[in-house]
Amino acid sequence: MAEDSEKQPPVTADSPTVIPHTIFTRSQKSLIVTLVAVAATFSAFASNIYFPAIPAIAVDLSTTEELINLTVTSYMIFQGLAPSIWGAMADVKGRRVTYIVTFIVFIGACIGIAESKYYYQLLILRCLQSTGSASTIAIGAGVVGDITTREDRGSYMGIFQAGLLAPLAIGPVLGGVFAQTLGWRAIFWFLTIYAAAFLVVLVFVLPETLRSMVGNGSVPAKGLSQSLLGYIQQRRHPTTEKTIPDTPSNGRKARIDVLGPLKIILSAEVSFVIIFLSIHYMVWQMSVAATSTLFQQTYGLNEIQIGLTYIANGAGMVLCPHMDLFNY
Repeated sequence: MAEDSEKQPPVTADSPTVIPHTIFTRSQKSLIVTLVAVAATFSAFASNIYFPAIPAIAVDLSTTEELINLTVTSYMIFQGLAPSIWGAMADVKGRRVTYIVTFIVFIGACIGIAESKYYYQLLILRCLQSTGSASTIAIGAGVVGDITTREDRGSYMGIFQAGLLAPLAIGPVLGGVFAQTLGWRAIFWFLTIYAAAFLVVLVFVLPETLRSMVGNGSVPAKGLSQSLLGYIQQRRHPTTEKTIPDTPSNGRKARIDVLGPLKIILSAEVSFVIIFLSIHYMVWQMSVAATSTLFQQTYGLNEIQIGLTYIANGAGMVLCPHMDLFNY
């Protein structure tokens, strides 16, 4: 039976041993990328599912909609800061461990928000929620880079981007439905259940892919970094095709460098690009955050109707990145 894997030249006594870039087959790589794509949905879901419920939350917590919008701002601040910490950790301690820690933080924050009775609790826990969810995008991109080559990375990144962008269209609709039918707290109970169920799948299935730890996947991971899929592959894969991990040239263990991203940002070329994109992102976030309040006051829409108004925003976010395909 032909196995669904990438073709490798046969190894004979007269030819050198061929070490594959990764021991995972094509179908297994698709599974891994699908898992990290689903993980990436949590950042966008937690951000966008919240918007239609802003007026209802303001009424329930006896505060103003302007102050509730401040929780959107705080979420964005930590959404920008958190990947610097978690991304640096993932590059040293491994993708799996970092994923598990971030999801535990996210689940705890969602439970806290669902039980919040005061505005200050909501504000603090939204920052914590952002800290747990925002880094799933950066870590997921690292996983895709670990298991793919330059030639096939584009197709797998397409799967990853689908998970990243889909919640922009779906999230507000779900948020509107939950807010009107079950109350705004149901939004965060949904995120809690969704994240907990996915965490169970991730723990059992997602293998460690950090090349400095497991090489092409054939070097056994230890402890929490080991998964069922990784264990099965290491048992099945011939030892002659194993590779050693990439280690620092000085032989010392790598340290978590949280200032690494800052050093990149300070370069002139990167700074100009980031300034342009940050202004664009700021205007977009201001628009989507104010939409729920303005549409309720101007047109008297309920939460479900407000959620439906975000479909155009989500559809545009999904379609626009693919418009570049028409240039080729």
